[in-house]
Amino acid sequence: MMNLNKFMFTGYNVSRDCGYCRSGEPTEHFGLLSKELKCEAYQDLVDRGWRRSGHYLYKPNLRTSCCPLYTIRLNADEFQITKVQKKTIKKWAKLVTGKPLNQKATKNSIEYLKNAFEQIEGYEDQTHSYTVKLESAEYTDEKFELFKKYQISVHHESEEEVTKKGFERFLCSSPLVTNNKYGSFHQLYRINGILVAVGVLDLLPHAVSSVYLFYDPEYSSFSLGRLSACREILLAAEEKYQFYYMGYYIHKCTKMRYKGDYSPSYLLNPETNDWLSIKHFTQLWEKGASDYVTFENVDENNDELKSKRVEPLPKLSDIDEEEPPSVYERSLPGILDEDAAKSLLRKNYITIGDSTLPLNAVLGLFPRLENLYIEANAALGSNVGKDYTLVFSQ
Repeated sequence: MMNLNKFMFTGYNVSRDCGYCRSGEPTEHFGLLSKELKCEAYQDLVDRGWRRSGHYLYKPNLRTSCCPLYTIRLNADEFQITKVQKKTIKKWAKLVTGKPLNQKATKNSIEYLKNAFEQIEGYEDQTHSYTVKLESAEYTDEKFELFKKYQISVHHESEEEVTKKGFERFLCSSPLVTNNKYGSFHQLYRINGILVAVGVLDLLPHAVSSVYLFYDPEYSSFSLGRLSACREILLAAEEKYQFYYMGYYIHKCTKMRYKGDYSPSYLLNPETNDWLSIKHFTQLWEKGASDYVTFENVDENNDELKSKRVEPLPKLSDIDEEEPPSVYERSLPGILDEDAAKSLLRKNYITIGDSTLPLNAVLGLFPRLENLYIEANAALGSNVGKDYTLVFSQ
């Protein structure tokens, strides 16, 4: 049996309102619904600007968005902790153990994190206990009740809006093929046996990827987002995942800019899929550059990287929308050119019902499939583009 990544085609999509700035401006992305996805493949996709929400995979179009979403990552071994981050850990340590952190001289920031978290995790006395446990991303009522409390208090959702089905779909159900090392997991934080926070993580061949964090709002003053990020950076370093991914960085969105506080951070250059120091981007934004920045020459040793001038695209309202636009019409950054995407057709598969066949075996009968696969190949890239099947109902 072929071990292929399995997708359902959704194609180029347009949302009528930006979820970050609520400007009413449309946002655009290419999407696939993933039935089954190898962790190695998802790692490759993340490094091409993709992200997942449950089983839905999407690659945003930074070029057409009012709030461009830049993939951000940190080399965990090079992490440089700040005074603010240290203060957060000390405050939490005092809460969960009842005593101040025993500070030792450490040679680097990872050693600092290791020393700090070793003192508090597993701590237990007559009045205090604190544990951190990594487990499979399975649904439990306990997790859901904490999530519900968090969403209502922090994100001001109504009780009716927060459902078990939505929670399970968003933060428990995953297409990733999971084993003891890779896949989708929950990191549980407990004080005196009571669940107070859950970090939702994807563990990949060279990534600890943070999906979401929810916590008891009673602990809001303890900056649990910052604390959990430090804990996840330590996980990336100790378990040799190497990099810590925090999703997307949005410079113009204040509530998302905090991700740049974890140093040294790198952003994915949209059109070349190379990683560049965040400073190359922020220096231009702080000088008034447009929201969409990309670089032509990507040699990190060159302090004078040259940004690429990008012509604006027509608004979607000016385009015939009877047919969804293609990734090429909308200049989706970082994709294969059409010839390269077309060359992968001979390696593509199609699944109809229980049968999986080479795409070439059915193209003569269904010629319109060719454009679907070319778009999928372009967005997926050359590695995943030769290792998947599109699933269709009979």
